[in-house]
Amino acid sequence: MLDLHLQQPGFFAFGYLSIMKGLFVCVFLLFGVCACSTSRGGEGWADARIAVGAGPEDMVLDTFHGAPRFLVSCHDRRAGAEGVGGFWVVDPETQKAEEFARTGEPAWLLMAPHGIDLVQMTDGPRLFAIVHDDREQAGKGGVHRIVVYRVLPDRLVFEDVYADPLLNSPNAVCALPDGGLLVTNDSGKRGSRMEGLLKRKKSTVVYRDPRTGKWSVAVDGLSYANGITHRNGAVYVATSRQNRVFRYRLDEGQLLDRVELGRVPGGDNLRWDGHDLLVPGHPNMLAFVRHAGSAKRSSPVELWRVNTGSGDDPSAEPVRIWSDDGSRISGASTAIAYRGRYWLCQVFEPYVLVLEPPAGEAP
Repeated sequence: MLDLHLQQPGFFAFGYLSIMKGLFVCVFLLFGVCACSTSRGGEGWADARIAVGAGPEDMVLDTFHGAPRFLVSCHDRRAGAEGVGGFWVVDPETQKAEEFARTGEPAWLLMAPHGIDLVQMTDGPRLFAIVHDDREQAGKGGVHRIVVYRVLPDRLVFEDVYADPLLNSPNAVCALPDGGLLVTNDSGKRGSRMEGLLKRKKSTVVYRDPRTGKWSVAVDGLSYANGITHRNGAVYVATSRQNRVFRYRLDEGQLLDRVELGRVPGGDNLRWDGHDLLVPGHPNMLAFVRHAGSAKRSSPVELWRVNTGSGDDPSAEPVRIWSDDGSRISGASTAIAYRGRYWLCQVFEPYVLVLEPPAGEAP
């Protein structure tokens, strides 16, 4: 998700609510051109809202416990409420939602979750969650961790936690089949306004070796690395400020041989849909900053399908399949295609949006 770092990341790290004051003019000048154009599509699509916790930034589909369900990562980023976030479970058939129980967490753990990933291990599924603690600690700023949960039918059970100085501004996490982890750091310096404003390439992807537990930089030189996923030895990264989706080859913890798959304005989290990737995009940065400051201000959303080169037409460009002016959902951060519908979560508002395309346009 684009991390506004309102005590806890959500959208672009350059955001902060204070950007609305001292840097408002600068933002307007830098983004004024794109801020004037808002596309709209999908007017014939039906939609419904499912109430969940505030700030449902990320979402995964859990098919490991009988009937499929969505697990949603929630935290109220506007309020900056420390330690009141959590996880929700959504039934896609009944569209009922409830907070998911958690057990075994250490008392010191501040629950402010962000990006998540779900993977099946040999002894059952695990949920990996980025959790932020932005309180000052010994003058060094916040601490950011990866928390590991065992996923049971009725609850999440705390299992482990990872931390490292290289997790300086983590945004999205990708769990690999061998137990390794890849994590995007959206900024070189957490909360840096100028990095985002100037599109500085200070962002990284870091890797955790499952054999040694050591972290290393897998690739650097990115501008707001955001969503990340993998398949068949390839790793895919969305860069919100470069407006590009890249493919890499993973080799011994390094991301090599970068290939640009196409342009997606403000691309956020990545989810698979067949051979393609679904990517929500934020085409108007100024509107998003305004939305971060107030729910009364909407922020337009685009939903893109990105060809990864493994489908019927490996040369196809990304296609925008749906857009909205922000009236139905603002700041959408993750999209999942499931049984003819698209399920979208978002950075701030407390609901998941279900989209049903007209006949013939189903995902």
